[in-house]
Amino acid sequence: VICTDIGPGNTLIDAACREYFNQPYDKDSLIALSGTVNQGLLNALLSHPFFEEKAPKTTGPELFSLAYVEDAKQLAGISDINSEDLVSTLSEFTAKSIADFIKTNLPSGSKIFASSGGAKNQCVINCLKHLLHKESIFNTEALGINPDAKEAILFALLGNEALSGEPMKIGTNPAVLMGKFSFPV
Repeated sequence: VICTDIGPGNTLIDAACREYFNQPYDKDSLIALSGTVNQGLLNALLSHPFFEEKAPKTTGPELFSLAYVEDAKQLAGISDINSEDLVSTLSEFTAKSIADFIKTNLPSGSKIFASSGGAKNQCVINCLKHLLHKESIFNTEALGINPDAKEAILFALLGNEALSGEPMKIGTNPAVLMGKFSFPV
């Protein structure tokens, strides 16, 4: 079992939508799809040493914040970028960080299941399909798990196992529920 953070997820996309569009997130990917990816900024965003670290590793909005984006803009020599292009670039950044982790750490042919807000971000899902050369990336509904209920289910399961005193296992491995992604290997 690999259980680790792999990048920003929707954190930066949502932060940019709140800051520049007064929206909590990019509903239906309308903002990202109306912009163009800025390759220089994308490369600068991907240049952080976090992406070279071995799993398990952890991160969050303390690293992947709008201040991080400003630093990446300076690194790329970008003084200004329109807000739509920024959200488009952050969406590509999210997908690329996920795809790079999957390519490096999972066997080819692995099935990919998305959940929570990521399952609803069509721009990121389409980009993942392109980057991973997969026709299908499923949401957890295909496993009988409501994509919006994943964390609630995991914490209920963790609580049950803690009360019963039995360690959870996936196959013969103890299950680890912390982190953004848990993949059986």
